[in-house]
Amino acid sequence: MPFSVTVPKAERDLKLSDKLKSEWPGILQWMIGGAIAWQTQGLNPPPIVTSATDKYFLEEDVLGQWILDRCVTGKKHWEPVDTLFHDWNQWNQWPDPAKGWSKKRFSQALEAKGFLRDEKGHKKTKCFGGIALKNASSQGVHPSGGVPPTETTDFNL
Repeated sequence: MPFSVTVPKAERDLKLSDKLKSEWPGILQWMIGGAIAWQTQGLNPPPIVTSATDKYFLEEDVLGQWILDRCVTGKKHWEPVDTLFHDWNQWNQWPDPAKGWSKKRFSQALEAKGFLRDEKGHKKTKCFGGIALKNASSQGVHPSGGVPPTETTDFNL
């Protein structure tokens, strides 16, 4: 939740703790009531909190940003893992490549977003279904012109 108010030093009450001592029983009762409500109803955060949380997670989702910037999604698309991973590393421009993602972590993150890993062709090339690079020469469309054998319909972008 954003804290948009800062009390100037001149207006701060340095004796507030002492002033609230007489209110402690009521404060404790309010805290217990809140704990009981949380146990029975759940957290129920206000819209400003859920909005700020959603915004934070969207801003922190670098994989989701890469997908929006560099990829197309849909059942008809597929792309080799190596091609996607290479583009991911180019796009991310890791300051220290040793701190970047491994291919395994990258693949697991794509799977967590609903893309399915599969093997294609006679060489059994490892690919992801449901995603392709926007500028891929193959356009990431399955060679048969249709949907890859393993379909996915729900992507978590």
